[in-house]
Amino acid sequence: MRKCCVIIFVLFVTIGFGQTNLLFDEWVGEGVFYEIQDERLILNAPKETGKRVWTYPSNEFENTKWEIDIQLDFAPSLSNALDFYVMADQKELESANAYFLHWGSSGSEDVLIFYKRTNGAKQELVSGSTILAEGGEIHLSITRNDFGFWQIFLNDTLEMTVFDDELINTNFVGLLCSHTSTRANSFSFDNLKISEFIDVEQEERKQYDVVFTEFMIDENPSIFLPESQFIELYNRTNNTINLEKWQLVVNGKSTFLPSHQLKPDEYIILFSKEDSTLWNDGITLDNWQDLKDKEGNISLRTNKGVLIDEFVYHESLIESSHKENGGWSLERKDINFFCDIIHNWGYSIDQKGGTPNHENSIQSIVVDDESPVLLSTYVMENNLVLSFNEEVVSSDFVLGSIIYQSETLTLSFDTITTDLEEIEINVRDCIGNNNAIQLEYARPQKPKRGDIFISEILVDPLNGGEEFIELYNASNFVLDFSNTKVGTKNEEGEWKELITLDSALFLPKTYWIISKSKESILDFYNVSFPNQIMEAQLPTLTNSEGIISVLNGDAELLDEFSYSENLHYSLLENTKGVSLERLSFDLETNDNENWNSASELIDWGSPTTQNSQFQELTNKQGASLTNDILSLNRNQELAIQFQEESDWVASFSVYFRNGYKVASFGESTYIAKNGIIHWDLMTSSSVLTIGFYIVVIEMYNEKGDSKLYKLPFVITE
Repeated sequence: MRKCCVIIFVLFVTIGFGQTNLLFDEWVGEGVFYEIQDERLILNAPKETGKRVWTYPSNEFENTKWEIDIQLDFAPSLSNALDFYVMADQKELESANAYFLHWGSSGSEDVLIFYKRTNGAKQELVSGSTILAEGGEIHLSITRNDFGFWQIFLNDTLEMTVFDDELINTNFVGLLCSHTSTRANSFSFDNLKISEFIDVEQEERKQYDVVFTEFMIDENPSIFLPESQFIELYNRTNNTINLEKWQLVVNGKSTFLPSHQLKPDEYIILFSKEDSTLWNDGITLDNWQDLKDKEGNISLRTNKGVLIDEFVYHESLIESSHKENGGWSLERKDINFFCDIIHNWGYSIDQKGGTPNHENSIQSIVVDDESPVLLSTYVMENNLVLSFNEEVVSSDFVLGSIIYQSETLTLSFDTITTDLEEIEINVRDCIGNNNAIQLEYARPQKPKRGDIFISEILVDPLNGGEEFIELYNASNFVLDFSNTKVGTKNEEGEWKELITLDSALFLPKTYWIISKSKESILDFYNVSFPNQIMEAQLPTLTNSEGIISVLNGDAELLDEFSYSENLHYSLLENTKGVSLERLSFDLETNDNENWNSASELIDWGSPTTQNSQFQELTNKQGASLTNDILSLNRNQELAIQFQEESDWVASFSVYFRNGYKVASFGESTYIAKNGIIHWDLMTSSSVLTIGFYIVVIEMYNEKGDSKLYKLPFVITE
């Protein structure tokens, strides 16, 4: 057996199979079936059906060129074929994440095919046009630039090009020979070379030299334009640009543009060849990819793979309009604004339904001076995930690694514990607007009974408003909303509706609103913590009465409230838009004395903050007042708390400071060991004025014991 050599330079590797510096069996691979004969690498396998692998270590892929001479002494087929791997992350080539060129198909139309395999799934990226059905000897040259643009040359002639930059991890180049028993020694190779690729022909093209300016996504029904989808391009530069072999990628599928000289300040539309008779001007594409109505990703790259412009859209990003039903194009407002789809795109206002090949009807200057707004946070393993209302492109986070992905920022830590931590991070959007955010985080725990309580509900919103349910984290730990469920039941306790909440960090002693519309809550109420509003398809809440239940991910009941409109303040004539607030978390959820109407002073609701009617119960033994200063103008109630060792029966009287009796209530009321009694100021038979009062409580029990309490309070304006 001859010896061979490997000559290694910093950016240049040549494997000459006939040279004599390195033994072949020192190479990585299944070399037992490969031999050096006549200065070529020959497959000499047993005469039986098989697949034979040869690999060589290599991690080059950016600005790289792979070359090899291949000879097949047979007509390639499905059973007798070759795969040349230029990038593979493991030696087991058939299971590697890899890019490879395949030679060998059924029939006489045998061409080269370039594939990508990701997690076991093989995808054809591009195929050539030269018929190689008879086999023979060929010279292959494959290049990839640092943008992920591939060029494949057959015998020094460009055969095919494609853009794909998904895989960036490579450890090997290799050969996979598939053969029948008669072709086990009919493969030979020479002159494998891996070198630096210098793209001397690359054009001086920068991102946004050409921009997307208009899309007709839903052409039916047409207004006054041809019933045809189209994409409009605009040349922002002062130079004419040749679009030949530029790549239009629509939802992952590529189409190459024909030669067209796009003049400075020129608009031009692209459309399907099938619609060519409908247009007088534009670029016809043979391989048109349909644009999806609801969402899509459209990008434009040069013939060298440079990303020029990209449009990622979703129906929720564009302002709702009757025009979304079809026939109206989406137009770009500002050709010099590249950051924000929401602000920079809208439906055409031209009476024809669009402005193909012309300046847009909504063209204007877009100004964005709003900082990114943090919408939600949650923890995934040792990652803190932040969601914003727009794309964030940079931050000053230095405690660990960071990943930017559209509107999501992922901060990675060495570890995240259950202890509450605080960080400050400054984020910046595409324009440069900054936002310094202080946030608390910890590894969340699964909520259990007593951790989460129903705190406030709105079942009859004002016109244009939405219902909501407010939840309170009474624990001292960060809880996770993930898999928490909110539902409604009928009178028999059967589920009517049940939803699962999204992941979010539920910090201790905080209030969260669950509603269909965050915007409606902000419109009708003074909200202190907008980030504590979660949008969800809340179950329908009937106005008169109902049952609301909250469960954790294991279907364990966290809280349940049987509400009724009768729990509202009795003298309120109209409770539309008025929420029901919980008074105390120390009392039972379904204690009717534990709920009341929200105060008018806070616009009839207190979403995300402590309730306007909240009462902090004391630890005093006997009877005490939770609030001893009341306001006539706030429709307040006198709340009397009891902490007794046994059950009692009580009667209540209220006296003005001069000893005049102004009210009696609750005669012979049963008092539990721990409870609360309310007296509504507005139910007094006497006119109450500003001043000092005393509530007298006479109590007795079944043993004949008696108690007398005199508790002072003040009424103000």
